[in-house]
Amino acid sequence: MFGILASSVIGFMLQGCLCTEWSIKMPGNITAVSGSCIVIPCTFTLPAKYNAKLNNSTVLWSRGLIGGPTVLSSNKQLASDFGGEIVGDFKSKNCTTVFTNLPQGFSEPLLFRVEGPNEVKYTYSKELFISFQRGSLPPPELSMSPPGELRAGKTLTLTCRARDPCPSLPPEVKIDPEMGSSQVESFLQVDSEQGVRFVTATQSFMMKPIHHGRNVTCQAIYPRRDGGKSYGEVESLTLNILYGPHNTRVMMSLPSPVPVGKLVTLRCHSEANPAVTSYNWWTENKGHLVLRATGQELVLMATWADKGLYACEATNPYGQEKSAVVALEVEGGSFSMAMPFCGIHPCSTGIYVAGNIFEVHIGDIVYNYVYSSYPKCWLR
Repeated sequence: MFGILASSVIGFMLQGCLCTEWSIKMPGNITAVSGSCIVIPCTFTLPAKYNAKLNNSTVLWSRGLIGGPTVLSSNKQLASDFGGEIVGDFKSKNCTTVFTNLPQGFSEPLLFRVEGPNEVKYTYSKELFISFQRGSLPPPELSMSPPGELRAGKTLTLTCRARDPCPSLPPEVKIDPEMGSSQVESFLQVDSEQGVRFVTATQSFMMKPIHHGRNVTCQAIYPRRDGGKSYGEVESLTLNILYGPHNTRVMMSLPSPVPVGKLVTLRCHSEANPAVTSYNWWTENKGHLVLRATGQELVLMATWADKGLYACEATNPYGQEKSAVVALEVEGGSFSMAMPFCGIHPCSTGIYVAGNIFEVHIGDIVYNYVYSSYPKCWLR
């Protein structure tokens, strides 16, 4: 694994470089996770006349100032409190190094040095500072693709990206909750003059109304050499998914059948984001639904003329949806006639018998009438 890392680093750090002087490319500051290892991406150059002498040279890291004590060498480990390996092929000018054991609280700069025969001895002046993360580890990066407006019915990809300072102990990167297919991968990213390795987790799914308002979290968990774990801070975002009316339905304030003369309210309920902007009420007429009223509520003083099938329709900028039809049944009691009897006495009292049949009393005479919606009168 370290060999692959080293070759990847030199690939991007030396692209297009025809340097012939003493120079080095590596991060100036890097953060290590306590109990884990740390990878230092590194390449160097030297005057061309010394290239052939690298085969007989040694490279090393020293601490403090130029000429300070050596902590790691290409041919041996010289300090008991340091552990690691120069994994890059220094003969190809790759000085990538893995430190596996750094003293806790170590804060001195590290310097890279080439030691070869005769005059091939040089300490590069650029300093490397390694700091240890204290407390909670920094949160990973959580992003969405495509960016911008989220629409139900479209595919959304969530990406959680965390730094991977130690390839032999990569972090576990998690996205919660799981809403679709997931994938985890590790890759090397070019960052200025340094290579930074990341582990990413992605999750792709088709957005639905049920996902609106979900809180998505992303966290990296770093294993340690002692078998324990270090937990990074949690990054989160809330999904704001736009969708047309959904789960549209009619609710009645009274159970059906409703007594004649009672006030009954039909209310249209619908889930939408953004909220519903208009409501329409439809009723059945000769097998077809026709528009009857607008508004979220339809308030009726129940009469036999109101008996029938009802549906509501909800609309917002992203669509519309009709509810299933509901049946409003009406049953009677005593009442006063308020419409003509098709040529018979226009004013009398009646008693509901069954269905739409009424027993009408005019003086001492009893008539049976059936209500007809067309024409609107009582038929004997």
